[in-house]
Amino acid sequence: MPVKISVITASLDSAAVITSALQSVIAQTYGCVEHIVVDGASTDNTVDVVESFRQRYGLRGYSLKVISGPDSGIYEAMNRGIEAATGDIIGILNSDDFFSSTEELSAVAAAYARQPAIEAVYADVDYVRPGHEHRIVRRYPSKGFRPWMMLLGMQPPHPSFYCRREVYERFGKYDSRYRIAGDFDFFVRCLYKGRIATLRLDRTMVTMRTGGTSDRSILSHLQGLWEHQLTYMRHRMPTCILADSIQLIHKIMHLKPFARP
Repeated sequence: MPVKISVITASLDSAAVITSALQSVIAQTYGCVEHIVVDGASTDNTVDVVESFRQRYGLRGYSLKVISGPDSGIYEAMNRGIEAATGDIIGILNSDDFFSSTEELSAVAAAYARQPAIEAVYADVDYVRPGHEHRIVRRYPSKGFRPWMMLLGMQPPHPSFYCRREVYERFGKYDSRYRIAGDFDFFVRCLYKGRIATLRLDRTMVTMRTGGTSDRSILSHLQGLWEHQLTYMRHRMPTCILADSIQLIHKIMHLKPFARP
């Protein structure tokens, strides 16, 4: 019996962008998929846009769940989705992101079928400008990641991370006290301290639009650095804010500065 994959999308006033995410889920070639959209009481017509796809999900044979109501932020929304998920494998697709091809979930399922001992997979992520989705402006590579690199503020691309349900049961969900680094804290628990068995997929799995919570401004980068320091302190890890700042250099190194719309 094929494994079920649960894709969780947190949304808030995302009517202008969420269609790409929905279309990219429906277009997947893998047959056993559950999509859970957790909306934080949007004031636009986000939920209406999602509901307009319900018949198409049904025809595709996919399950679509919509959870709507106020929350404290993106990590609480993700946690609600995880709690509602019934899949064997769980991943996050942000409302303004989309799968890079129709084969991404098939690649995830195939990896687990080949290597049943693995507990999580991850891959590369591309960034594009809103309105110019044809042109890649930055790549977030996953090759070469090692858990010790988290001491330098580095982590695998969260939008490409698909893990077994048991990982959340063992290490807990996302700490909703964070605004930006809740995924970093989660990775510290399961990758750095927990040393779960992972596999990198040699592909670009997700395309992200720039301007998200973590890369919106210099202030958001500084907020992220501060939250990394909190994570190190909470987990009693060695820390150096200068070393942690290397992640910013890492991002700059992978910019495509001559890309134009």
